[in-house]
Amino acid sequence: ELNSPEDFLTVPFEILEYRRELNITASEFTFICEIFHLTSKDLNEIKDKDITENRISFFRQRKSLKSKGYLKTKILNGNKKCGTIYDFTELKKIIDKLKKSKLKKSKKYVDKLITRWYDYKVLSKR
Repeated sequence: ELNSPEDFLTVPFEILEYRRELNITASEFTFICEIFHLTSKDLNEIKDKDITENRISFFRQRKSLKSKGYLKTKILNGNKKCGTIYDFTELKKIIDKLKKSKLKKSKKYVDKLITRWYDYKVLSKR
């Protein structure tokens, strides 16, 4: 959930960190940053023309992110509101799993180093 301006920076930074694991291209990353940039401006709706002048690239990146399961969209077409809602919830869930996995590997590595250091100290005293 994005509640503060800092939250809008967190997701793009996390995507940048895990870009290889997520298989996100530079143009997809740029598209995501544009969405978060527009969202942070408190627009009532996001229109395609607000994201990019190059509609071909826009459609390609949106389609690619949807096919990877990172993006869901919903079109609003009502009396007072029209535009597109961009939902990156699944992408955030995948990033959270990658972060937990990285943390777990890091802890195992540190434990292994501590064990080696301890064994070295104990064996060297004999």
